[in-house]
Amino acid sequence: MSLFEPWIGNGIFRNDKTGVAYQSLIAVWSDGYATYRSGIEAEILYRDLTLVRLENVSPVRECQNQTSPHFSALVQAVHSGNPVEMGSLEPFTNTDTQQNYLTVEEFSVAPLDRQSGVWPMKNVPDALYDPLFGQPAPTEAEIAHYGGVEYVPPMKTYAILDAGKFQSGLSEFEDCGLPFRCLFKGDAAEEQKDVTPYLFELSPDSSFVRRLFTHLPDMSETMTTVHMWHREPGIYLRSRAEFDDVWKHFRKFTKVQDENGKWYYFRFWEPEMLYSAAKIISEVPVLSKHRKLFSALISEGKIVLTNSDKATILTTNAQNDGFKIILNRDFFSFLYPLVKSGIDYSAFDFEVIYSSLPKLWEAGIRKPHTIMAYLKLSNSRGLKVIADKVIEGRNVRKKQKSLQLNIYQDWCDGTI
Repeated sequence: MSLFEPWIGNGIFRNDKTGVAYQSLIAVWSDGYATYRSGIEAEILYRDLTLVRLENVSPVRECQNQTSPHFSALVQAVHSGNPVEMGSLEPFTNTDTQQNYLTVEEFSVAPLDRQSGVWPMKNVPDALYDPLFGQPAPTEAEIAHYGGVEYVPPMKTYAILDAGKFQSGLSEFEDCGLPFRCLFKGDAAEEQKDVTPYLFELSPDSSFVRRLFTHLPDMSETMTTVHMWHREPGIYLRSRAEFDDVWKHFRKFTKVQDENGKWYYFRFWEPEMLYSAAKIISEVPVLSKHRKLFSALISEGKIVLTNSDKATILTTNAQNDGFKIILNRDFFSFLYPLVKSGIDYSAFDFEVIYSSLPKLWEAGIRKPHTIMAYLKLSNSRGLKVIADKVIEGRNVRKKQKSLQLNIYQDWCDGTI
């Protein structure tokens, strides 16, 4: 039985009459993320507000160092008789809600454990069940598309999983009892069968699904026949489309072109890359043009990512008008070292870090503290000139090709 308790998070809203964006801290008496979101949607139903996205949603007991009177007042106000308490609506300037057709929602989730003494055993963590297997009401656009509410098919759940994340590759899929198919075809599918991506249609009743969402810290990380959460094996998808249509849709993105027409394998099923790209694209206005990457990928429905102790839902409110993915060399040359170094880009002038990080990575300067030390030199022209000379010298000695090609190829060709 689920436990109801105070949950807290930040909501971003758009005023339906003015188009102005607002944000508010919101407490909800909830037993999980789905109930939290539903409570907010019911609260704003008659308030001329549209929920754009939710951020940092979690049970209050998991929040640390939150001592503000405003926070405490909201938490103390919610209970079974008053399930939703919204803080004041404050202007939200760090978004373009009218054109922001990529929304990123994050919430906390714990993987399944051994479930000793639990029967029946769960196959999906409670916080993930509704996002992954719930049946949302059809939208007006879906009703119009299918010709009536009675013709709208149920929302299905798919996954694109990397066979290379499983200890025994393809052989671990063969008895899973679920429909699956390689996204590659022909010789590539056969020769690389143990490291290629596969599309699955998931069922909440499957023991294979339980394995995907289980983590046993006392077991070897390579025991993928027992637990897979820590391996981040792929991405999860919600769509009303049939299996073959979903397969055709994602297969066309396994190889894409850059601005110069050169073809690359594109590892879009890597959750770490997809999450980092979504976060920075949604938060940095200058990168907003790359949102079309997600409009092309998602098309309809949503993508769900899991990572450590949280989950992320990516949705788009734009129709996919035949967007074609063109891999931008500058963006991916920046994204790869950003992810691998773990640098907080918000702590620096974005133009500085965007231009400097690929250059540092090329020179072999890859330790986070060293990168940060260099970035801090941007305020001192003299020191920065000296540092640039050192980096230039290292690059000449190494006689490497441009990093903008090397990193870009690593990420897209799957050598990382």
